Amino acid sequence: MARARGSLIDLSATPYYHVVSRCVRRAYLCGEDKYLGKNYNHRRQWVLDKIHLVLRVDRSQGLTWSQDEVIERWYRLYNGNALVDLYVSAQLTSCAYPNV
Repeated sequence: MARARGSLIDLSATPYYHVVSRCVRRAYLCGEDKYLGKNYNHRRQWVLDKIHLVLRVDRSQGLTWSQDEVIERWYRLYNGNALVDLYVSAQLTSCAYPNV
């Protein structure tokens, strides 16, 4: 069962976290997919290059960011969404739904 990040990350214990990629919907990553009859061996090296990653959370730097800077960074990663667009254009000033 999935758990919220807040219950998984404890910066008082360690700022270092090993993160991995995973498949969803039982997607086949590499090797022979017998159900589809496709071979995905060409992905094997790409997966090995990407799958092991250790992150260090810099809590002190994160605490210096304003709410707008956090939103801007998230927006760049995920190309934003409708609520963020409204907030950035000053049509939305809080987390409440806009009066539409």
